[in-house]
Amino acid sequence: MGESGAVAGGARVNEGGGASRAWDGSAGAGVRSAPAPVGVDRWRAHTPFTDPGGYREVLAALPLDVAGIGARVRKVLTHYRSGGLVGVGERWEEIDHRWVEAMLATDVARDGREWSVQRAEPLVGCCRDFAVLTVAALREHGVAARSRVGFASYLNRDFGTDHVVVEYWDGQRWVWADTQLDPQVGWGVDPLDLSHRSVSSRIGQGQVIVRPLHAGQRCAVR
Repeated sequence: MGESGAVAGGARVNEGGGASRAWDGSAGAGVRSAPAPVGVDRWRAHTPFTDPGGYREVLAALPLDVAGIGARVRKVLTHYRSGGLVGVGERWEEIDHRWVEAMLATDVARDGREWSVQRAEPLVGCCRDFAVLTVAALREHGVAARSRVGFASYLNRDFGTDHVVVEYWDGQRWVWADTQLDPQVGWGVDPLDLSHRSVSSRIGQGQVIVRPLHAGQRCAVR
């Protein structure tokens, strides 16, 4: 992928031919950007956790929209508690990959096809891995993104489940998205745009309750 740069607080992706196009946002439409808040640009750059290393082309080939990225991630990654998809033995240890480069290396060695193809043996991970892979793909496209840790009440009724979601800058605001979940399933919320009103203590609202941890804490933001 070519170099990318910011445009009026949104993201502009260079497609290798010299011409650039604005990132189209999760809805698939062009983004008319508002001035970005101070500090947004720092979240466009990879950290050691999201850096794809020698597998950059895998992320570069993914769609530009969050819905498309999430659909691809769900084809190559499964939650370790997802039931019959997960085997036993060494694959359980894949939850300890942690770094995106390690996840990509395992998938390439085991399968190597485009992420549009459902894996017979997907990577084994958890909610954190769905978020970090999505964040890595967005950053590779020049989009400011980070992971957020909190409690989700839409996963288990009347219970706040510790969970990790994606937060990305769409050119106008920070948007929370849960790419572990298929938006076509009735969750009672929109996984691609979780309400920021959830930054309250009301766990029963069917949203994510985010702990206001310091941005420098690696357990909260990556």
